[in-house]
Formats: sequence, C-alpha cells, structure tokens
Amino acid sequence: MLVALAVGVLTSVHLAVGRSSLLEKDPSWWKSVAGGIGISYAFLVLLPKIAGAQQALEGSSDRGLYGYLEHHAYLVALAGLVIHFGLDVAVERVLVLPVRRSWKPAVATLVVVHASSLAGYFLLIGYLVAKTPNGQTAALILFTLAMVLHALAIGHGLLRKYGGLFDRVLRWMFAAATALGGALAMATEIPYGALALLNSLFAGMLVIATIKEKIPGTADAKVGPFLAGVVGYSLLLLVVEQLQL
Repeated sequence: MLVALAVGVLTSVHLAVGRSSLLEKDPSWWKSVAGGIGISYAFLVLLPKIAGAQQALEGSSDRGLYGYLEHHAYLVALAGLVIHFGLDVAVERVLVLPVRRSWKPAVATLVVVHASSLAGYFLLIGYLVAKTPNGQTAALILFTLAMVLHALAIGHGLLRKYGGLFDRVLRWMFAAATALGGALAMATEIPYGALALLNSLFAGMLVIATIKEKIPGTADAKVGPFLAGVVGYSLLLLVVEQLQL
C-alpha cells in the first residue's frame, strides 16, 4: 500500500511542474537543495549498490552480451551517463539556435528520441521505487523524497526547453511512464542480475541529471542550500542504515 502511494506521489509530481508559484520564485534555492540530496543519494546509496552488485555478479556464468554487461556494472552506469548527457546537450543546442530549428525532420526526431529516453528513465524510477524491499519504510520514504525533487528539477528544466510541448504532452507522458514502471514492478519479478544492471543504468543517469539540472550554474548556485541538502540527507541515510529501518 505504501509503495503504491509512493508511486502515486511521484506520478503526480510531473503534473505539478511549473504550476507552483512558490517553486518559481527562487528555483536556484530549491534546485541547490535538490542537487545536494541527489548527489548524496548517488554516492551513499547507488554507488555502494553497484559495487555490491559487481562483486555478486562476477560469479555469473551467463554468456554473450548480457553476461558481459553483468560483469561490468560500472560500464552500464557510464553508458547511462553518456546517453543522458548526449541527448540533453543535443536538444539544447538545436532548440537554442534558430537556424537549426529549420531542420524540422531532424529536430522532430531528436525531440522524440529525447522524450522517449526520459520516459524510459521515469519508468525505471517508478519500477525501482516500487521494488524497495518490504519493511524498509524509511528507505522508501527517503528514496521517494529524493526522486520527487529529482523529477521536479528535471521537469523545470524541460519546461524551460520545451515550453508548451511539455505542458501539453510530456508531463502526461512522464506521469504515465512512472505509473507504468510502478505497476510492472508490482506485477513482475526479474532476476537479480537484471535488477543490478537497471540500478547501474539509473546511477549513471542520476549523476549527470543531478549535476546538469539540479545544481545551478556558478552565477546562480547557492552553496548554503546545497550543503544543507548534502548534510541533512546524508545524516538521514546514515541514521536509517544504523537503525536498519
């Protein structure tokens, strides 16, 4: 029940992006906090998960590409980072330069690929949230909190890039993808190796998305809120770990 609520909250976040005057007054402040939380989650939760998965998967006897990737979890994380960064930069350059906007077929294709990759990303987030082990209530709440801020920050950036397209189509697309990911997690089971690879892919995408979308540029960065996000969230993670909640 709690997992379904967490997925529902994440789904509704996409629909709320850009519709809160409180968040629009000083986005650099809450983005700095969100950046601190995202970095803390990546380094204190996701990277140790990848390290643990790498050790566990080294004994796998699977062959072929899947078997190779199972033995190279960090390579999968790097691929996630590169893909997310590459598509995001390509979209920004096309949309910012008026000359390139005239390349309508190419621009439309790029936008569709970018939006589809993000939908897949949010589907993955919904899936991983719903796959939080039973009984780990505090871990689920902390994960959901981090992903709520993550989705808000990414949505805020996409609203700036896409404007009306985000309002009319993308927010609904991402909300549906998140809900679908949660539903798939509650209805299916996948092998440990596949779940480890999904976590690795997610880690790479989360790191670059956090740095690119949630930590403002130097001129707008707010060190205090960023450090508050890092320290506060890290302490919560460490307390939960010690108490095994």
